[in-house]
Amino acid sequence: MKNYLILVTAIIFLSSCHTGKLTRAVNSGDPALFTGVMVTDAHTGKTLFSQYGEKPFVPASNTKILTLYACLSTLGDSIPAFRYFSRHDTLFLLGTGDPTLLHPDFPESAALPLLKGAKVIVVSDQNLQQTPYGTGWAWDDYNDYYQAELSSLPVFGHVVRAAVQNGNLTLRPGYFPLKDSLLTTGNVIREQGKNEFYYNPAAKRTSSFQQEIPFRTGFDLTARLLADTLKVPVIHRPFEITQPLKTAYSQPLDTVLRKMMQQSDNFLAEQLLLLAGSTLSDTISTAVSIRHLSQVILNDVGQPYRWRDGSGLSRYNLFSPRIMVHVLNKMYHSCPQERLFSLLSVGGKAGTLRNKYKTYATPYVFAKTGSMGGVYNESGFLVSRSGRLLTYSVMKNNFTNAVGDNGRKTMELVEAIRDRY
Repeated sequence: MKNYLILVTAIIFLSSCHTGKLTRAVNSGDPALFTGVMVTDAHTGKTLFSQYGEKPFVPASNTKILTLYACLSTLGDSIPAFRYFSRHDTLFLLGTGDPTLLHPDFPESAALPLLKGAKVIVVSDQNLQQTPYGTGWAWDDYNDYYQAELSSLPVFGHVVRAAVQNGNLTLRPGYFPLKDSLLTTGNVIREQGKNEFYYNPAAKRTSSFQQEIPFRTGFDLTARLLADTLKVPVIHRPFEITQPLKTAYSQPLDTVLRKMMQQSDNFLAEQLLLLAGSTLSDTISTAVSIRHLSQVILNDVGQPYRWRDGSGLSRYNLFSPRIMVHVLNKMYHSCPQERLFSLLSVGGKAGTLRNKYKTYATPYVFAKTGSMGGVYNESGFLVSRSGRLLTYSVMKNNFTNAVGDNGRKTMELVEAIRDRY
């Protein structure tokens, strides 16, 4: 009996030491920082640790976890490029939100031969009820690569790419002119509200230089860009749908999802949310998509939240660590593990975590990061030291020090969670 009591006391002591270490790891850092943590068993959903796990946080790019689940829940194995019907030699088409048409980071769309084979193309935005920017986006980020505008039929990823070619700075697509200017800072800047691009002649650039700048969108411009590229007349106007619409497909779904998640691509996330929503409604709209998809993703979450966009650019989004873990666990039980983990950033191997979690040769962290000023979050799956699969969410808001410092502190906390369980 005495030996049994000693054993129980030792177990309690060791457990409290581990828990104390974990609690200290949660609470370290900037005194202004507010941290929420939730850890569950991925298989059973049992809560193993929680500190402010029910509190709402600005999720930043952790919002893409919801967009990922939306796509996995509604789309097949390929991206719907557009819906169309043909009459005589004319192709009439409505966009679905597919972000990959003429996108330089993807192979040629499987739907492109259909477009090239038409004698005339008529495009319409009659199903579009979406503003170019999402709710709560920063207006002065218009020149930054991560805030491309939205549309039902985007082309070229809605950015121009500046690069050095034969010693000269050029833009692609070449439709847009590039002008010399009196700029003394930066490289290429678009005039706000216009598709006029200026460069700083004094800026030093190498052959590897590249900058992406969003262009102002509009269906008249989309028609001109398509016509210029396809060498086919393209007309923008509404039309009456006189035949059943067919669907053309572009890229393998997982190829696009992997880039969205591992590179944290905001444009892909926003357009994919529109695309997923378009399978449940005829309207291309972020708000409509969220209204329909919330019933699929968050119908059983059991606590308040606020969901405003697909990428996390909006600070209006609010989710708790418990919600992030809840969505991850739902995905885990509805999607094969190998496929799901291949879409996420992998510690020490791929995505935004490729330079972290290198302690062991075998990957043990599969997650999504999310950051902006005063925000760092990380949510995903963790293989513990004992081999147990955990689902975790660490959300940090309101700090005044560097985002990178909080990323390193989060890694230390995740390592402590790994050791604890």
